[in-house]
Parts: sequence; structure tokens; C-alpha cells
Amino acid sequence: MFFFEENTLSVSDEVKKELDWMRNNAVWISFKNDEIKNISDQAPEA
Repeated sequence: MFFFEENTLSVSDEVKKELDWMRNNAVWISFKNDEIKNISDQAPEA
């Protein structure tokens, strides 16, 4: 996972493609007290 300020990460086009693939193929797992609460392909709202 990458954390960066908007427009501050410089990467090659190949890495950008890989990051797009990861973003489009991510699975979000939410836990509560060590138990799985939710599994989704959508990022949770902050």
C-alpha cells in the first residue's frame, strides 16, 4: 500500500499499470475483535 500526497509520486508507466491492476483487483476485509466483519471489492468510506 502506498501513501503519498496527490501528484507527488513519480513512477514508470509499467508501475502505474501494475498499481491500476491492484486497485481494480483489491479485496477489502474489515475486522472487528479478530473476526471478519465484511469482505468487499469496494473500499470502505472514511
